Amino acid sequence: MNTNIFLMSGSGLRFKKNNYKVPKQFLKINNGNFVIDEIIANSPKTEENIFVINNELEENEIYKEWVTNLQINSKIYNVGNITNGQATSLYSVRDIVNRDSKLFVLPCDTVIYDKKIKSIFNLQSDHAIVTSKPTNYQLDNNLQFGWVQDLDEKIEIFCKETPTFPLNSNVILGFFYYKNFSIFESGYTKLIESQKTINGEYYLDKITELLIADQATFQELNVNRHLSFGTPKEYEKNKNV
Repeated sequence: MNTNIFLMSGSGLRFKKNNYKVPKQFLKINNGNFVIDEIIANSPKTEENIFVINNELEENEIYKEWVTNLQINSKIYNVGNITNGQATSLYSVRDIVNRDSKLFVLPCDTVIYDKKIKSIFNLQSDHAIVTSKPTNYQLDNNLQFGWVQDLDEKIEIFCKETPTFPLNSNVILGFFYYKNFSIFESGYTKLIESQKTINGEYYLDKITELLIADQATFQELNVNRHLSFGTPKEYEKNKNV
């Protein structure tokens, strides 16, 4: 079984501070789609789709109409109030997800236009991370992003910090693959034990780092084209592309 898990439970604070009245996943792009619908359209087809939301989103009128008209097989999981990071939000679905299913975890603010994504469930590794060559914006604002640096077969993960060699590193796009839930869970358990937080939050990037250190088989999937809408500046720049 294959499962897509869409993480939509963040606070969207940067957009709120810039006076956006609509949650970022429901902002529209040039083809008239919501950002989240464009992400879904370019994701692999699966038997199961889980959308992780929070209380605030559940009460949003745009969300209510959208979820009523959702045309794919889906489950909704409400984490309640904001969690302490994306890793905890993913862990929260442990009681509703098929634990033997292959998992593809997607953000709600980035679209990947690459056919590699459609076959991500064919990967043989225990876990994988999706990256791309960084844009100038990402290089200039490297502290806002995660990075994979692979030099001389030494893989290093940098989360919200500057990689040692930025020009030789790939930016993490927020998409993660796990062969099953138990692999993710083992990394999450180690993350909680280590208390490796970034600004008080637990990130999936750090789970990747811990799983690599634990010798879980890893693959970096580098894609050619993506559009990020994760910050107001990125949204305004990319919404008409």
